[in-house]
Amino acid sequence: MVSCWKVVKKRGRDYYSICADGEAKVHYPAGDWAEAPEWLEKLGYGLCVFDTPEAAQRFVDDLGGGEIWLASGEGEIPLPEKMLLLVSLASREITASYKPWPEGTRMYRKVQLALANDSEGTEE
Repeated sequence: MVSCWKVVKKRGRDYYSICADGEAKVHYPAGDWAEAPEWLEKLGYGLCVFDTPEAAQRFVDDLGGGEIWLASGEGEIPLPEKMLLLVSLASREITASYKPWPEGTRMYRKVQLALANDSEGTEE
């Protein structure tokens, strides 16, 4: 397992992918492992996280929102050459984005949020 930082959004008492929605949405139950939808795994995509809290914060700043959680990643996947266009993912369409991966992005088969969000204490 590798420590990493996951950016999520909260809906009610649950946490979900900050960007992916619809058919690509992932639920992140605190303390349990989450995995990408099977159809995305077959295409070589997993769950995106960041390797430092600073990289996660830059992503949140660019998006204009989101919560950063300390997490664990298992089964690293090499980043595919192209990021997928998020709008198309919601309806299971595969369209390459013109944008590069955000700095510090890593991809794992499984991601687990920490039981308590103590990511504030991880900055050096």
